[in-house]
Amino acid sequence: MGSRLHLAVAVLVLLNLAAWGLNSYYGAQFAGTPMASSSKPQQERGVRGSAGANAQNASPVVSGAGGLDKELCKQLGPFNDAGSASALGNRLKSLGLKVSVQKKAVSAPAGYWLLAPVVDAAAGRELAAKLNEIPMRDWQVLRNSPYGVAVSMGLFNVRSAAEVRLKQVRAVAPSALIYAKQQSKSQYWIQATGAGKVIMAESGAAKVALECDAN
Repeated sequence: MGSRLHLAVAVLVLLNLAAWGLNSYYGAQFAGTPMASSSKPQQERGVRGSAGANAQNASPVVSGAGGLDKELCKQLGPFNDAGSASALGNRLKSLGLKVSVQKKAVSAPAGYWLLAPVVDAAAGRELAAKLNEIPMRDWQVLRNSPYGVAVSMGLFNVRSAAEVRLKQVRAVAPSALIYAKQQSKSQYWIQATGAGKVIMAESGAAKVALECDAN
């Protein structure tokens, strides 16, 4: 009985000594190893803080719009009547643009004349007799046409109609040609100066938009 008690006490002493030794060994190991996680959050916080500071100090990016924010000078038109030009001009003025309406005289076709120049009136009557045989009786002998003495074979509003008649008479009137009668007419242009984006937004009301020195 006494020997067993002594043996149990000895075992407990040995277990305590072993536990103390293990605790001392691993405690020393952990004390000598740096904690990797202690510095990483600080480093990440430092990077984020730097990025935030850079974002606050960065200059804003300004995107261009093809120069539309600059002042432009454009001529808008043409308009065939002063009323249409004035309507657009008044609208542009209300948008803060400097506007002037310009009237210009231009030459425009007033019709297409089918003429066959001849030497004299007798030759004209001779050609007229041939036209009657086709038959084509819409003719007139003229003494003062743009080509002098000539046989007129019709005045047409569109060139295509004159070309059709020309094919009909070509066999008997080989000298026939189409003469475009011209007349002077007024056109109106608007010269607008101001914000380019406003001018370009309103330019759809005109057929064309030209630079001020281009028209």
